[in-house]
Amino acid sequence: MFEGIKRRWAEARATEARKEVEDTLRRWYAMNALDQHLVVSAFEAMTSEMPDALSNAQKAQMAKGIMKAARTAFSTRGDNVVAHTSRVSAFGGALVSLYLECQTLPGEQATRTVALIENWKQQAEC
Repeated sequence: MFEGIKRRWAEARATEARKEVEDTLRRWYAMNALDQHLVVSAFEAMTSEMPDALSNAQKAQMAKGIMKAARTAFSTRGDNVVAHTSRVSAFGGALVSLYLECQTLPGEQATRTVALIENWKQQAEC
């Protein structure tokens, strides 16, 4: 019984994560080229530092920490370059967090969300 509940919760979380990714990507497409570059650079910097072999538990833990840092960066106050860069780069961190989290979730929605982020990354590199 509890396994079924746990699985349904995880699948529901994957649906919510997908919505968050879609919202973040909508915002990314509306950004100017420099801000888009900041987001992609943040995503690349974070993913390049990750070990290749992580367990689902490690990915989930890392996703939580990255999202916490992204929320903090997004809340940076001020109108100077550092504050702006922190806020914009936070979108890259949020995408990394959701990317890792969805890798740990069951179901087609999670798989499609991982693919959505990977497709975005490929398009952003062009």
